[in-house]
Parts: sequence; structure tokens; C-alpha cells
Amino acid sequence: MDTGNKGDRLTIDYTSLLDGKPYENNQAQGVTVELGSNGFIEGFEEGLLGVKASETRELDLFFPNDWRFEKLAGKPVHFSITVKSVEEKQIAECDEQFAKKIGASAGTLSAIRDRVRENLEKQLGFMVKENIKKRVLDKLLELNDMDLPKALIEHEVSLLHEDLHRKKNDKANDACQHQGLEEEAKKRVHLSLILRKIVKQENLTADREKVREKILELAKNFGNTELIESLYYESKELIAEVQNSVLVEEIINLILAKASIILKSVTMEDFLREA
Repeated sequence: MDTGNKGDRLTIDYTSLLDGKPYENNQAQGVTVELGSNGFIEGFEEGLLGVKASETRELDLFFPNDWRFEKLAGKPVHFSITVKSVEEKQIAECDEQFAKKIGASAGTLSAIRDRVRENLEKQLGFMVKENIKKRVLDKLLELNDMDLPKALIEHEVSLLHEDLHRKKNDKANDACQHQGLEEEAKKRVHLSLILRKIVKQENLTADREKVREKILELAKNFGNTELIESLYYESKELIAEVQNSVLVEEIINLILAKASIILKSVTMEDFLREA
């Protein structure tokens, strides 16, 4: 009987208790877990190594202290997990069955190649979009010099300092020093002030439909989409993060629409090196 090893893909059902108590949307069915992918909280995938189909495992874990959902951060959580299937990762045969799995309905080698190309082009498109975003934001910083309020810089340094220690699971103190925090804080404050000015000047607002689409996209990265969506909508801080992300995209599009753009052909190797 197959047992779960790193790289294997499991299909599981689970229920969970937060701090020993049930909570809204605390269960999910048909969740896919790739062992070793680090797609879940620490200890979750490790606790499923060696598991067999139809086996149930009980895991007592903790959400990370820096977990983005404040309601869950640092809290103990108990998972009761039933494994529905264990699939060993293998190089797939380019046959009709594989074609159906990746959406190449024609089932031919040519259709498979077209589907793979389509997926790669989507990934490349995302990378190009992020590269353009970075270049535009860097140019905004370069062209808009301004005096930065000392209080804002100090506040941003404090946030960066605390975040750094949360990730290390220890406590920050006034005595410790971290190189580069002030420069990063200045850059963040500078960019934030520029973007706020553009939003006010152009009277921009975050499109509600785009916010909804982005939350759904983010939620799909987790096992329980319905739960993650609800956590976003319940948190003013998380909603604000998504709205800001949508606004930045709108600003980028606005600038690109007004800019004189010079197209340049580059090889994939050069693009990846620059990215």
C-alpha cells in the first residue's frame, strides 16, 4: 500500500479546532496537499509523512506568530485529518488521460503542447507584469524627490523591526540593531506618499469587483477557500491591503496609458536575469 513521502500528493478531508473549540468554516473536503511543498502551516505536511489512504491522523499544531490572519496568529489548532488518497509523483505519459487532466480536450500530442505553452505563457505574462510594475514604481521614486517626515520613517522602521522578529518567533527590543531597515523604511514612506498623491489627484478608488476577484485568487492558495474569504472580509486590515494592491495596479495602468513606451525584444535568459 502506498504511503505518503515527500513529493507525493494527498487528497484529504479535515476538521479543526481553534484553541480547543470549533469555529466557523473549520472543515474542508477534497483538499490537495503536496508533501514537502510548505503550502500549509509548520508541522502539517510533516505530520502526514508515511500516511496511508483511509488513515486518519490527529495533529496538534500552532499557527505562526506572524500569521497574516490576526484571529489565528499564535493560536493552538487541532486537526483531525482523513486521507482519501495517496498519489506518487510520476512523470506522466503524454496520452489521452494526461491531456484531459491539463485541459487539452483534443487528446493529441499537439494539443498537449499547445496547452503547456498556454500555461507557460500565462506564467511569463505574470512575470512581465510584475517586472513592469517594479520599473514604474522605481521610476516614480527617482522622479519625485521630497522631504520625508521623520515621524513616518521612525514608525515604518518600528513596523519593519517588529515584523522581522515575528518571523524569527522572538521578541524585539530597543537594543538590537538591523542594518538596512531605515533605507527600506524611507523607500516605503516615499512611495506611499507618492501613491497617495496620485490617488487624490486622479480621484481613484479601488474597483469593488477587482477587490473581490483578488480576494478569491488569494483564497484559492489555501485549502479552505470559503474560510479564507470570510477572514478577509471580516478584517479591515486585510481588506485595506487588497484595496491598496488594486489601487497600485490602477495607478500603474494609468501611468502606462500616458507614457511613451518603447518596446524592446529580449531573450528569455536576459529577461529572467533582469527580473
